Amino acid sequence: LALCGHPVQVMCYSEYLATRDEKDFKEFYDYFGIRWNITYQTFEQASGEYFNTVAGNAKKYVHHCIGLPKAAKSYVNVRTNPILLIDEVDVFFDEKLYGKNRGIGSFPSVPGLNKIQIKMWELVQQKSLNIRQSIDSFINNNSDATIAEFRMLMNKSGQYSLLISTKDQSLIKHYSNFDIFSSHLDDMVSTAETVYKMKYDDSYLNQFQLNQSGNITVKTDFGSYAENTYHGYYNTFIYFRLKKINFEEGKSNYGYLTFHLGSISYAKLPENFPLILGVSGTLTTLSNYEKKVVKDHYNITDLSVMPSFFGGSNLKFNETQDFSCLNSVNEWMNAIFGRINMMVYARRSVLVVFDTDLKINAFKQQFAAQLDRLNVLTVDTDPADKERFINDAGVSRTITLATREMGRGVDYKSSVAVESNGGVHVIQTFFSVDVKEETQIKGRTARKDNRG
Repeated sequence: LALCGHPVQVMCYSEYLATRDEKDFKEFYDYFGIRWNITYQTFEQASGEYFNTVAGNAKKYVHHCIGLPKAAKSYVNVRTNPILLIDEVDVFFDEKLYGKNRGIGSFPSVPGLNKIQIKMWELVQQKSLNIRQSIDSFINNNSDATIAEFRMLMNKSGQYSLLISTKDQSLIKHYSNFDIFSSHLDDMVSTAETVYKMKYDDSYLNQFQLNQSGNITVKTDFGSYAENTYHGYYNTFIYFRLKKINFEEGKSNYGYLTFHLGSISYAKLPENFPLILGVSGTLTTLSNYEKKVVKDHYNITDLSVMPSFFGGSNLKFNETQDFSCLNSVNEWMNAIFGRINMMVYARRSVLVVFDTDLKINAFKQQFAAQLDRLNVLTVDTDPADKERFINDAGVSRTITLATREMGRGVDYKSSVAVESNGGVHVIQTFFSVDVKEETQIKGRTARKDNRG
């Protein structure tokens, strides 16, 4: 398509896969002089870019109303009638994408708010009463220059109109800065109190973590941890809770207001393209509903199923004998460990796929001392380590603990020694609701003409 002069936009659910493929094919694209005709994006990146084309002035308007400097201009790479190619297209129909919206927001830094939020957290930790009143007093009686600037912004005269969406309708409402700031301060105090009361094993709390740079990140639906994902003011106060001391302002940490500007439906993204193409290794397992969406929503009527160049699969799997359901977490972990030991003794390598990184950590904590060549592979593994762990996954007696996101699209290779002993052994530790995921995980072994 690119050789014929068409711009091509390749979309994928995974930033790792998109980046990997772009890098792998760069030399080929450069050789034919078509590099600039081809763009790789995730669905999230594409939705953000599309929002800027249709509502690029929204951030500028919000900043202007509040009295803050103009928001940085967003540059959109305009392509004329690009052709859409969706990689791993069946994932697009997953509940994490099709039928879901991506919220778009503006998060302007406000002078003095960083110190106000730190004060809130101190008061919450002290279990103070009437925290909201204490914050008002802190703002009104503080001589700090930045808090004085915050106070001046909060009391700025004038009103402006904002479109507020409810479940049933959208309404135009008139606000002053005092109204907006007061409402957000209320929300901050409430969030801070909620975060302080969270137990350490709270599932919501465990969606957040500090990255290597010390910034707060949030787990996305596809397993990666992102700095640019915001959950109201939870980012701020969970950051305080996790960091404890030496807070660093910036990024998504603290010192900003949150404004919801709108939502983009992932299902609407392909509609902007004159031609839609998609590829997947599990096309034949699309459900009847998914087939109906492909045909009726996107008007795609042509499907082609290509046989493998290497012929039939050498995968060994018996649905009855190779399936286990255990009564307790302890039995489940011991069964996994026992199977790993059996394969290591047979000089094979083992890929163990877990539902979440939290379950990997629990398993590793209990059995790491008894396993020699053990690697952990998640979406957020350092890129250099990620490639090394992927290459090592097929080395004899190597155990790789991977999250479910690494069970699709990743090319695990096996050594000659492992192949001679039966190939890479895959253990899926959870039950897939969608058969396509199970098919993909099985496909991490017995690849090409190998065994497993």
